[in-house]
Amino acid sequence: MVHELQDRFTITQEDGQDAQTVIECSLSPMDLPGDAATFLRVVNHELSLNRPPKDDEALFEQFAQIGIGPGLSVPEDLTLLQEVLESTLNELDTSALPDLRSGWMLPVNVKENFHCDGWTRARVARSYIGILGAEEVLYLMAFRGSDSEILDGRRCYRLRFPPEGLPQVKAFWSLTLYKKSDYLFYDHPERRYAIGDRTEGLRFDEDGGLTLYIGHKMPFVHENWLPAPPEPFYLALRLYLPEALHQTNDYVYPPIEPVDTF
Repeated sequence: MVHELQDRFTITQEDGQDAQTVIECSLSPMDLPGDAATFLRVVNHELSLNRPPKDDEALFEQFAQIGIGPGLSVPEDLTLLQEVLESTLNELDTSALPDLRSGWMLPVNVKENFHCDGWTRARVARSYIGILGAEEVLYLMAFRGSDSEILDGRRCYRLRFPPEGLPQVKAFWSLTLYKKSDYLFYDHPERRYAIGDRTEGLRFDEDGGLTLYIGHKMPFVHENWLPAPPEPFYLALRLYLPEALHQTNDYVYPPIEPVDTF
């Protein structure tokens, strides 16, 4: 019945054209823009489809001097831009806000919108695709375990929320795993890309706590398993409508502990 009702609705643009459009980004998700020529080609193509707002006209006058702008061709000498691009991509991948205890970080914290914060916007585009305001969703990230080593699916990890210590949210929370190589999901046969309070069949500990298992090897508690590829990965803990103790950083996030086996 709900689907029948939905099928009766149509959304059109102001000129009556179908609102559904295909956005061509000219770049495969597997081909991260590591060279200046590709970067300029893709950016300038997208800018021609989505013109910069008038408030940014002065900024784009400066960008035009190095070949960035709608309809501009790629300059012959890209030496300086290539150096800046490489250093910027490296900084985007390694920078984050201070540790929130136990290895968790809050890489981006957007209250309402980006305003003129181009750096945060770039970090979101690099790793998160999109982001909502902190009062609606908080995004916690973990790239290393409690031993400070980079998370790697060839190892086994345990993450335990103590009794009464689950994330405090008004909606729901989820823990999602991404490959570090391309920022995409691990294509596991079970298609389990995330685990959280809406995951069916979770088994709680005898004391009321919740232990999650992360790694390529399947644990004995299969219901609480978040499969990982046999390579480096990172985790994103999303808190939807988080309570105040998360907003003030008073919540203690559990460590991601490496274990010998499950």
